[in-house]
Amino acid sequence: AKELKEAYRKAIAEVGPGYTAVSIFEDFVPGSTEIQDTISSMIQLADAGGCRLAARVAQGSVFGQLQLGRLQRQVQAGYQVYDCETVADADAFLDGH
Repeated sequence: AKELKEAYRKAIAEVGPGYTAVSIFEDFVPGSTEIQDTISSMIQLADAGGCRLAARVAQGSVFGQLQLGRLQRQVQAGYQVYDCETVADADAFLDGH
């Protein structure tokens, strides 16, 4: 998760404000407090970096989807996240907005 966070930070710096994102969390299961803190800080990075809109694909774990949604609400990021069933659905949603 820490390596992913650093890669996320670099990608956000490259694209600049106003970007959209697709987050893929296949078979994601709720993580430890440390993992939750890392994910929350990534949400904050996206918000500070100017994310405009995001689509999340979290297949395979209802509890994982619930945890991700809860973390998003707790951070109170200024961008909306929409849950999608597939990456194709996420891309189509973002293309339409």
